[in-house]
Amino acid sequence: MVLVQDIPFTHGATRVKLSGPHLCIATATSYWIVNVDASEALELMDWSQPPEPDPSVRPSIAVSDQNEFMLVVWTGTGSLGFFMSGSGDPVRGTLEYPGQPISISDETRLGVDYPYIAALLPNNTIEIHSMNTMAIVAVLQCPTTLQASFLSHSLSGYLAPSMERNSVLRPVMVPLFRPTPTSPPSPMRRKRESVAPPAGSGLTPPSSPGPVPSSSRSSTGKAIPTTRSRTLVSGPRGIHALLPSTLVSQVDSLLESARIDDAIALVEEAKATAEKPETARDEGFIRELHFIQQKIGFQLLFHTRFQEAGEHFLQGEADPRLLIRLFPELRGKMLSPSDEISVFSGIADDVQKVDSVDAIVMANLVRNYHPHIEPSVEEATPTAELRRVLNVTARDMLLSYLKKLQGRVPSCVEDGAEASKVKR
Repeated sequence: MVLVQDIPFTHGATRVKLSGPHLCIATATSYWIVNVDASEALELMDWSQPPEPDPSVRPSIAVSDQNEFMLVVWTGTGSLGFFMSGSGDPVRGTLEYPGQPISISDETRLGVDYPYIAALLPNNTIEIHSMNTMAIVAVLQCPTTLQASFLSHSLSGYLAPSMERNSVLRPVMVPLFRPTPTSPPSPMRRKRESVAPPAGSGLTPPSSPGPVPSSSRSSTGKAIPTTRSRTLVSGPRGIHALLPSTLVSQVDSLLESARIDDAIALVEEAKATAEKPETARDEGFIRELHFIQQKIGFQLLFHTRFQEAGEHFLQGEADPRLLIRLFPELRGKMLSPSDEISVFSGIADDVQKVDSVDAIVMANLVRNYHPHIEPSVEEATPTAELRRVLNVTARDMLLSYLKKLQGRVPSCVEDGAEASKVKR
């Protein structure tokens, strides 16, 4: 350890936080900002406002962003959280707490997971605020048996099991084409079936029992899907993790509200966070991104935003057969009506919704123009031309997609035989 710089500060310090070239220091009575480069100090405010100090109340500082701090001030009946820049200017807004957070003096009592900040309160709850809106987004009740005493934060985070990931990322086999409706059996056939002896009656052999499902871990040997928590709640009787809303659930909520562009922006933000050096990327997160990209790809496809859909299917490493099957005039004998395909269980329903790009185009045209165009959507010149253009755009997307994906095996293909089909 080498002494680099000596910064004169004669007021004493009980808490110190560093962000960029700035120190935020709590003394026995007030908060200060110190510019390390310029060796300049600026007093900000007292951290306790009542004239009679409460010996149980102490200051607390949290780094909320680059060159930005959150300072907690005791008012006598509650606490206020002020956001201050490294130059000492107020930014964002003010947080309000109903009481003084437990031992808020220790900076580990606050957990920052941008854009959310959590604080442990004396009523055994954790209040989570948005630093963008200053609004409370969640109030969590801690188990009484935990005797929660502090929050700890990790930039890299902690992995915890996620059942939600497991439910949507599980690979399933689905028909490549929607099954054609079967005609009802003839009356004679129904009669024969009604008098057929029951299985195991002595006249017919009993049916074979179906396969007993096994857990995904025992059959595949793969680890249980996880989600990343960056804040732990600790006490003398245990440790709990605060699990954020998963990226999957947030994207699903946006897509259900037809906010496709907001979902795309959320994914881009998550990708940027995952690419930071201090954030460890795990295989489960990459697989989750592949699923989300394919989910968004289908929504763009259904809205005839074909070029964008192709890009998201590419980023999601989707099986090209998912797209080829939508072009009956191009697939020839490459695909069979009996073919099945391995997909994420979370997109299985999307796969079965349509059989062709032209059906997607017509559904959109009917939704947008019927019954306002004469003589019909199919026969009117403007919509007929739009139908042709959209189909050509979809073909261009497929060609571009196949060129870029050449030689790559999709993310959900695990069987060797399936991989050979993809590469053909």
